[in-house]
Amino acid sequence: MKLKKAKKENAILQNAVLDRDLKMAKQRALVVGMTVLGICTMAFFLYWNDKKKKQLRLEAENIIKENKLKTSKKVHDVVANGIYRVMSEIEYGEELDREDMLDKLEVLYEKSKRYILRTGGRRTGRGRGKLCTGNCSIDKIFRS
Repeated sequence: MKLKKAKKENAILQNAVLDRDLKMAKQRALVVGMTVLGICTMAFFLYWNDKKKKQLRLEAENIIKENKLKTSKKVHDVVANGIYRVMSEIEYGEELDREDMLDKLEVLYEKSKRYILRTGGRRTGRGRGKLCTGNCSIDKIFRS
C-alpha cells in the first residue's frame, strides 16, 4: 500500500513539475516573442523615420534648387536686358560717352546685385562670381 501511495504521490509531483515547466516555457516564449516584436517595431519606426527625413531633405533641396533657378533666371533677365540696351546704344548711338556707358553698366550691376542680395543669394569669395560690397565701382570691375 505504501508503494502505491508513493507511486501516486510521485505521479502527482511529476505532473506538478511538468505543469510548472510548461508554464515557464510559455512565459519564456511570450517574453521572447514580445522582445522580437518590440525590436521589429523599433526597427520599422527607425527605418520609416530615416526614410521620412530623407524625403524631407530631398524636398527642401528641390525647393532650394527651384529658388536658385528662379533667382538666376531673374538676374539673367535683368542683366541681359540691360546689356542689350547698352549694346543698342553703342551700335546705334552717334556719340559714345564712356562715362554714360559706365553709369548705365553700373546701374545694371546694382540692379542685379540688389536682386541677389534681396533674395538671399549672397556670394563671397575670390575670383569669378564675387559680388562687390562697399565701394566697388564698375570701373574697377572692368579693369580687373
